[in-house]
Amino acid sequence: MKVWRSEREDWESGDVYLDEFARVNIQAEVGTEVTFKTVETSEAERIILNCYRGIGIEFDSSAVDMIKKQWLKRPVSIGDVIPVLSDQHGAIPLVIGHIEPDGESVIRDDTEIRINGM
Repeated sequence: MKVWRSEREDWESGDVYLDEFARVNIQAEVGTEVTFKTVETSEAERIILNCYRGIGIEFDSSAVDMIKKQWLKRPVSIGDVIPVLSDQHGAIPLVIGHIEPDGESVIRDDTEIRINGM
């Protein structure tokens, strides 16, 4: 998960603000106490994505490039729901179904990405 700087008035509060996808990924509800830790990541060689909860969207050949552009250098792991922004559909949630190597990995320019059903 990428961390963004909070507003100055929130610096001392100890509060962390997460979007809906980050909350789904860590299984936390609004108001839940969470603990963050640093993890070692590897470079993702291959990722397979699935549509979230059976959402039926057809992807064209530019989808993989769009995903890489939006998720380059960001960490992912199996089961993560990642939103991909589309001009036509808004935020499309996709789920990391498989990743090589296992564990926390970072998407790189040379990461092979496949979307199931495409």
